[in-house]
Amino acid sequence: MVEEDDIVVQVTITNHGDTPYRLLEWNLPEDGTMTKPLFRVYRGNSEIPFRPHVVIDQEIDDGDYETIQAGGTSSATIRLARAYDVRPEGRYRVQYEALNQLRAEKPAGQSTEWLRSKAVVVQRR
Repeated sequence: MVEEDDIVVQVTITNHGDTPYRLLEWNLPEDGTMTKPLFRVYRGNSEIPFRPHVVIDQEIDDGDYETIQAGGTSSATIRLARAYDVRPEGRYRVQYEALNQLRAEKPAGQSTEWLRSKAVVVQRR
């Protein structure tokens, strides 16, 4: 959704598996505050850099995960202007892209996976 000086996106992650899925909380922030880049945002052909207000770089522990039950979903509304310069008018392409680290749930060497959406195009006028 395009607002006056912002692009607001609703991100929903669905667990299509038959076992619970553990998602790092910062990959779908409840309050919409991004501490790590979660999107690839382009205006025209130029990628807009992530500009965080707060960066958290910490050891991951079990308390950093949200569990999405089999068949369940989790959603967050995120305002891109909090971390990307989307104020100028133009054609924007936005894609959710987050790295989810899985603690000891997969064999060594397979402890991370990318979560990606299809790109969405919006026009700001």
